[in-house]
Amino acid sequence: MSCDRALQLSLLLVSCAAVLAGKSPGVRSIFTQSCLDYGARVFSRMIQTNVDNIRIPPSSGEIASPIGTVEYFIKNMELTDFDMGHSRMGVVPEVGASMSISVDTAGVKGDWGYQLKSIFPMADSGSFDVTVEAAYIDVVIAIMEHKTGRPTASLASCDAGIGNMDLTFHGGASWLYNLFSPVIVQQLKTELDEMLCDAVNKSVQNKMDGGMASTPVIVPLIGDIYLDMTLVDDVVFGIGNCQALVKGAARQNGTNPDAALQPRDLPNTNYTRAPRMLYYDITEYFFDSIGQAFFQSGRLSAVIRPSDVPADSPIQLRPSDKVINTVLPEIQEKYPDATLQVHLNASAPPKVSITEEGAVLSLAGRAVTYASEQEGRLTRLFGVKLAMDVPVSFRVSGINLTANASASSARVEIQPLKSSKVGEIGPDAEKLIEQYLCRQVVIPWFNRFLQVGVPFKLNKVKYVNPEVLLHKHYVTIETDIVIVSRSGGHVTSSHMRTDRPSSTSPSPATRLQTHHTPS
Repeated sequence: MSCDRALQLSLLLVSCAAVLAGKSPGVRSIFTQSCLDYGARVFSRMIQTNVDNIRIPPSSGEIASPIGTVEYFIKNMELTDFDMGHSRMGVVPEVGASMSISVDTAGVKGDWGYQLKSIFPMADSGSFDVTVEAAYIDVVIAIMEHKTGRPTASLASCDAGIGNMDLTFHGGASWLYNLFSPVIVQQLKTELDEMLCDAVNKSVQNKMDGGMASTPVIVPLIGDIYLDMTLVDDVVFGIGNCQALVKGAARQNGTNPDAALQPRDLPNTNYTRAPRMLYYDITEYFFDSIGQAFFQSGRLSAVIRPSDVPADSPIQLRPSDKVINTVLPEIQEKYPDATLQVHLNASAPPKVSITEEGAVLSLAGRAVTYASEQEGRLTRLFGVKLAMDVPVSFRVSGINLTANASASSARVEIQPLKSSKVGEIGPDAEKLIEQYLCRQVVIPWFNRFLQVGVPFKLNKVKYVNPEVLLHKHYVTIETDIVIVSRSGGHVTSSHMRTDRPSSTSPSPATRLQTHHTPS
């Protein structure tokens, strides 16, 4: 029904992310050092997959010796026992993420052969094994703003180093193949340095950038309204964290909510030693931009008809209803055979106000009651102005930011409009409108949608023990994460909390150092 639709749209006021003017973010995503380290371990596994598929091309050459020229070849080479060890991700300020990976074990096996061109020609062949020690990979990954507004990842630099290599030949005459052993070692070092960086580059392009490319930044909401979650700038890399500044504006095609709304700056917050892996800072402007878009679209309206009222409701939209007849008897007297309709229309965009003590959703509109007579003619009976301040609480369910509106704690103001055809709208009628229409109909309708929420989705990421904190003018989602594999398993981070604290959560000030910018 139309009331459901309008209230569903209004729900989005308390479920997504904020907007910014210029390059001021409405939503800020912060990935802390523990998250970066966790990402480094996952990324190492991506690299491992590409390394396991490395095939070293054959090579050949000539070596001059006192007894003639030795022509040699090596072929059928492949990596064996390549096992990455410790990995850590840091940042290169204003450049990107740096990553250092040690290689615990690595080896190469293959076949060799030679032919000695001299007055006493010789030829032989066999196999060889190489043991690698003290190998490492150091990379810098730049994460920038793509022209589409999504993040894009590229390999800024890569340095792979193969330390000591112990080469063992099997078969043949050792005195002869020792002549070209140093040359083979050097060739293998050069080949592996390039191939390891190539494996890293493929991981960045196919996995990291590919995952970013598949993350939607334009999120459809309903009809011609969508949420713009594009970046407003390149990802910012600081000491111990990186931050993505997201636009997060709800828009209707052909309108610009930014012209009517001005976002507040987010405070400068020190996330260097933040205990959780991922933080979302979501400003009031996020919610207000959604309200603005839906208000401009004309969708914040509804018509409540008798068919919309449950049969077991204590009040039915008919003049003969005992409660209605008690407080407004003139309806029964003048329109005994009519049914009633209540037309709801927002008179201003809904707004959300957030402080450390709580969040409030403010609604303003009009409710006009009509008599619908048998021939379908609508007669305006009376109208009232409505103003509601509804406390809302937030939580994260799965990947969805959800909310709950408290009907019992709502503050409702009712002001009768002039030109009533059914007498004065007195205190009893106002109380009926407040209790039935506002608290028992409108707010529960909101809650059905608020409790579904809107997803904050990252590809293949599951949130662990998320919490929502309230600050002045914004909320923060703080959470640990795991990355889910195709098989449904996940890579566990040793830094995450695996259980929720039993005591009351400390105040936001004990978690992070926050410096508020004056409004």
